[in-house]
Order: sequence, then structure tokens, then C-alpha cells
Amino acid sequence: MTTSFLPENPIARWLLAFLVLAGVYFFHGFLVPVLAALIIGFASWPLYERLVRRCNGRTALSASIALCVILLVLVIPLALLVTYGVNEIRAWMA
Repeated sequence: MTTSFLPENPIARWLLAFLVLAGVYFFHGFLVPVLAALIIGFASWPLYERLVRRCNGRTALSASIALCVILLVLVIPLALLVTYGVNEIRAWMA
């Protein structure tokens, strides 16, 4: 006996396919930010676990510190880079 992920009923299969396609259509704009968040989360997870141990298991404090570090290391430099790039493009176009 084999088990299948898809339901046996063909109408249920089409409905499931329709729901997946509708989800992709409506949420395709969120795909890149979600993937970026997943990459940052997986890459920083070992450092976060080490930070939790240093904070004696206080996860709220560890999460706050980790969030501040990620903002300082990733978000602020990227924002400055985008601002600089936009200014350069404006200067180039004028």
C-alpha cells in the first residue's frame, strides 16, 4: 500500500492545485523578502544560540540584542548603499 500526498479525488486535486496557484499569484511580491529573512535567520541562528547562552537563557534580551546587531550590520549599510546609488543615478541622469 502506497500513500500519496495528493488526494485520490480528481476534483480535490484540481482544487488543491488552484489554491497553490492562487497563493503564488497573491503572495509573489512577498517571496523575495521572505527568502531574505530565511537566509538571515539561518545564517545568524548559531550566533543567536551562543548569545542566548551568554545571556543565561534570557531569550527576550538575546533577541533584542540580535535584532539591534542585524540592524546595525545589515539594514543600515544597505539603506546607505541604496541612498548613495539613487543619488548617483540622479546625478548621472541630470
